[in-house]
Amino acid sequence: MKIYNKVYAVDGSGLKSDVAVSDGITIDTTPPVPVDIDYIGENRIANPSFEEGAEESNKECDDQPPARWYFDSTSCIKIIQSQPSVSKEGGTYIKVKGHIQQTVFDLNNQSAYHVIVHVGYPHDVSIQHHNVEGFVQFGQETHTFSLDPERCQGICDIDQQPLILWNKFTYVFHPREAREVIRIGTSKLHMILAVDDVYVQQVNYIDITSDSNHLIHHTVFRPYWSSLHLTWHFKDDQSHITDYQWALGTVQGGTQIRSFTSVGRNQQATASGLKLAHNTLLYLTVMSTNGAGLTTVSQSESIVVDMTPSIISEINDGIENDVNFQLTKLISVNWKVGDPESGVEYCQWAIGSTHDSVDIQPFTPIPDKQSFVQVELSVDQIQNSKQVYSTVRCYNKAGLPTTATTDGVLVIIKMAAIADCQIAIHEDGVSAYPVKDDCYPLTDSLRLKWDLENTRIDTKSIQVSVYGPGYNLDKEVRVTEIVYNQAKLRSFSLQPNSNYNVSVSTINVLGRQDNSISTVISSVALPPILQAGSKLLISRSFDGKSIEMSWRDLFTSPWKNLYYEVSLGTSPGGSDVMQWQETKVASLTIEMPDISKLPKLYLTITAVDPCGLFLHYNHTIVL
Repeated sequence: MKIYNKVYAVDGSGLKSDVAVSDGITIDTTPPVPVDIDYIGENRIANPSFEEGAEESNKECDDQPPARWYFDSTSCIKIIQSQPSVSKEGGTYIKVKGHIQQTVFDLNNQSAYHVIVHVGYPHDVSIQHHNVEGFVQFGQETHTFSLDPERCQGICDIDQQPLILWNKFTYVFHPREAREVIRIGTSKLHMILAVDDVYVQQVNYIDITSDSNHLIHHTVFRPYWSSLHLTWHFKDDQSHITDYQWALGTVQGGTQIRSFTSVGRNQQATASGLKLAHNTLLYLTVMSTNGAGLTTVSQSESIVVDMTPSIISEINDGIENDVNFQLTKLISVNWKVGDPESGVEYCQWAIGSTHDSVDIQPFTPIPDKQSFVQVELSVDQIQNSKQVYSTVRCYNKAGLPTTATTDGVLVIIKMAAIADCQIAIHEDGVSAYPVKDDCYPLTDSLRLKWDLENTRIDTKSIQVSVYGPGYNLDKEVRVTEIVYNQAKLRSFSLQPNSNYNVSVSTINVLGRQDNSISTVISSVALPPILQAGSKLLISRSFDGKSIEMSWRDLFTSPWKNLYYEVSLGTSPGGSDVMQWQETKVASLTIEMPDISKLPKLYLTITAVDPCGLFLHYNHTIVL
């Protein structure tokens, strides 16, 4: 309610003056009210992340600033075109020594504006880098800030990837004119400040809701140094707000850390250089006083001092369980991340061809509250088969990063050519003669031994196959920790004198056949037999010193390539004259020993076929 005073004067002659009315006085019986904010319109900053007119040069200071920005002759501006993981927004940020500025147009001097800047140390910060103290000026109002005096050593240089810990500062400004100049810079020219993503946006005050927070904080917590940047919002439509006081404590309403301090009509304050303990609870208290002297006290929810990054407890290639191989160029990763102190703010992900690289895809933002992401790579990014690694980097609400990388997935675009392999067939049992020419005696079992070259893809199973007349077999054995290289097949039922294809293959975890080797065996049921009516032919030389024998038609067999073992002795079955003489022809000349006292010699001829089947033939030579 507003009250107006009215006054008039009467002189001695009774003449009355006109009534004078005061400009009124507001009767304000209500204190200021906490309010939420609603953004109106677009960002008033042109080229807010310095993408337009960004031309990186080799000079220490660029000749031209980014488009729509300008600087004076004492300042040095350097445009840095970086990966999105380094810049706060887009692919560019600037280094500032001195200041950079822009004129903001079409402002409403009856409204409040949020000015948001993101600043930090450059990505190539070193131990020699000077500590930064900076400022933000909008119109006639100037506010200062400080950055981590240790230059984020041990945090910004993790994981061999460039990184900037961006500090966010939010200010509330009330412009006096329709256009104002915003300046961002360093307090001294030897300091270098990284700047990106600048916002100036009109705000409207709305009634506070249950899930809103009119007390806003941005924090930096380090064991050696901590900083809190605080912003608040109140309104009073009657007598207007004349003063704000704020305090910081470890209990609600407490002043253990910072006692009540007046900041006039400013709606922000910064507390820097604090030494706090991890997991300490902080509480902000703000007192807002209007022109009638009425005060509202507002207290924040607890602010947890969080000096540890989030924890990525699990990370997998693929959509669910971890995969090691895939046939598609669609790269997927899923993870579990948590932060019990301050919560997870946002995550990024990248893809590299090695465990510590991001050469395939630089760090890219991930939508809020999403723990699964995928992208299809182009043929240029993956040629032939390639092992790729996905890296997830998450920041908590205290601004601390954590990184985890998968164990990699082999993306198979084209299967490798099958390498040289070997397979051997063994008769199941003891045989006096070796099996030759891939034939096999007709038994009820078969032994295989193979040598298959290892591939990059894990083997899921070994498959053994036998195909032929009247018999087909497919047997798959899953591979665990045991590497199989031989097998015994039982209960065979092969037909005599038939050919069978025997193969061994490795099946990889993708269900594809990696290596395969095969051979053909011939089953033989009967050994060589004596040809009916045939005889062994023996003749002696004229001098009686040698004997020539021929058994050309003595044996018959399905095989044409029999070979023979010949033994000669002075007793039945003996070999004291000649032992196991092997020959491929069906004749032999023998030098005679001194046999004047021996009336007889005993001859043994063994005919052997390629399958190891044989027949012994005994003959007595009468001298």
